[in-house]
Amino acid sequence: MAINTHVQLPEKWANPEILRWARTRMGLRPEQVESLAAIAAERIMDWEHARAVPALSDLQNIAEVYDCPVGYFFLDSPPEEKQILDFRGLTVEKIEVLSYETHVHLSEFLRLTDYLASLVENLDLPHEVDIETVDINEPVESVAGRERERFGFTPETRERWATANEAFDFWRKAIELRGAFVIALKLKANEVRGASRWDSPRAPALLVNRMDMEAATGRTFTLLHEWAHLLIKYPGLVCDFRGQAKGANVERFANQFAAEILVPKKEFELYLKSRNLYEKRPRWGDALLDEIRQVFKVSRDVIAISLEEMELARKGFYRDKRASWDLRKPFFSGFSGGKGRRTKAERRLLEIGRPVANLISVAYEHGAISKLDLAEILGMKVEQAERFVSWVRENPRSREAT
Repeated sequence: MAINTHVQLPEKWANPEILRWARTRMGLRPEQVESLAAIAAERIMDWEHARAVPALSDLQNIAEVYDCPVGYFFLDSPPEEKQILDFRGLTVEKIEVLSYETHVHLSEFLRLTDYLASLVENLDLPHEVDIETVDINEPVESVAGRERERFGFTPETRERWATANEAFDFWRKAIELRGAFVIALKLKANEVRGASRWDSPRAPALLVNRMDMEAATGRTFTLLHEWAHLLIKYPGLVCDFRGQAKGANVERFANQFAAEILVPKKEFELYLKSRNLYEKRPRWGDALLDEIRQVFKVSRDVIAISLEEMELARKGFYRDKRASWDLRKPFFSGFSGGKGRRTKAERRLLEIGRPVANLISVAYEHGAISKLDLAEILGMKVEQAERFVSWVRENPRSREAT
């Protein structure tokens, strides 16, 4: 119950400015807080405008929704929070004020990777990371060529894939073998497609959107884009539309790398010449882009970026195409593929990946994770979580393609 402001109050109580900051930093409106915390929007606004004072129980309630410590509310000014995510957004408007759902899933990614790192450290488990350091000024063709060789990817590899899911699964496993965790969570595709995190010496982690608008082909592009961030060891928040020259260069390098590793320019050039398409065109329609991308089993992003880099499309072609695609409904035409209905255990394995599932299983066997913690980590009931761990141990080669 709200406390009347005329009543004698403690010398220092919740700071209205911090209450407002904590809410808006999560992209929440008062009406949304009402739905999530069962506290009337009017009360939220009264607290933020110093017309009333929340009880401690109220602060504990909204702290869970705002994903912050209760102690924040008693500070004199907003704390400086280090941005450790390196994520790629799709719209200029949303990058500044991400939705609550996006904040929640990014926080889930951070908490999960923190927990995984602590398990590796506490159990003293070996975890080798094999990621070279790349200079952003090095020709992207050289970098992509080395990485293709290290991943064991050839045009013949591509020919063996029957679906885009198999393609994504190949790249995911290749990256996981290099020591990075790959997490696939449901994100709002018009806000964030991927993220990367590497707090050395801890294991690096990549986040991809399992609801990407181009399904597995889009996730593959995002995965390799974020891998490029690990290669160049670029810290902090990077967005190609923020107007920062350094950040823009990093994003361009990551885009070029992802496109080049999937579709080498020399191979792409030969294909275009065989189709009499090797010329600068005033317009490359989506239908033609789809026809080309199906040959290489990649997303539209890859083809658009490659055409612009080869100067077969005008400058800014990919940027404008990407903006146009973001305004449309998701499409899943052509090379998509997939498997039938999956069990909850299979879906969770797709989200966290085999290395994470194995790590959690080992930690549980060693008593490093309680039943309740296991259930919370996996987002399952205790009985389901225990069955999941048993299933992971008994099915080392269960289907994992997203």
